[in-house]
Order: sequence, then structure tokens, then C-alpha cells
Amino acid sequence: MSRYATLLLMVCFTAKAQAATIDLSPRCDFDRVSLVLLDHDAADPNQIALDVELAPAARKRMFEITRDSIQGNLKVTINGLQVADVRVINALETPSIRFSLGREVSEKVVSIFLSSPAVDKCGTEKISGLL
Repeated sequence: MSRYATLLLMVCFTAKAQAATIDLSPRCDFDRVSLVLLDHDAADPNQIALDVELAPAARKRMFEITRDSIQGNLKVTINGLQVADVRVINALETPSIRFSLGREVSEKVVSIFLSSPAVDKCGTEKISGLL
């Protein structure tokens, strides 16, 4: 095998081993977001649950990236802040996702959402009291 073929194989394996990433925007990608601050029935009651409902365009992106990353890793970020690093088993087709977050990450996520203006479907700002 030539050294070029060996290099090409190394590049292919390295590219496949890297985790896929989806960066979600609080301005465009969510229809609903809520926090569960306390849940005694949770696997780890010290974690805070971030429940999100993805907007249709984000749902489509999530499906496509998970479909293309089966058996690989996926990093989920919100405005660049990592909220999940998971192994993809199958394509995700649900609009609702729950992320379990530590308190420090939860504080940062809340700050991201509070500092982002409320928008209606990415781009049209809601006017308080009218919509």
C-alpha cells in the first residue's frame, strides 16, 4: 500500500471518529423551554432537567445529524455551551428532548435564554402584550 493510500485511510478514520455537533440557538430553535429544578424521582436529584421542544427546522436538523451519526458521538450545544455529549443509537425524530444538567451549566443556560430576546420563529421579535 502506498503511503498516500495509508494517509487517506488515516484521514477517513480520524474524520469518522470526531463527534458531530449541533449548535442550537435560543432565538430560532425552540418552541418551548422549561426547567425542572427539583425532582425527587430523578436518577440524580442534584441534576436540573432542561426540557425543550424543538422548532420544526431544528427538529429536521436534529433528525438529519443523528441519522448521519448513528454509532458515533454527538455534542449538543446552545449558543456554544455544551449541554450534552451522547452516543447516537438511532435517529432522533421527537420534538421533545430532556437534558440533565449540573447546576453550573444550568445557570449558564438560563443566562443564555434570559439574554436572548423573545422571538417568534427566528427573526420576528414579539412585542410584549400584542402577541
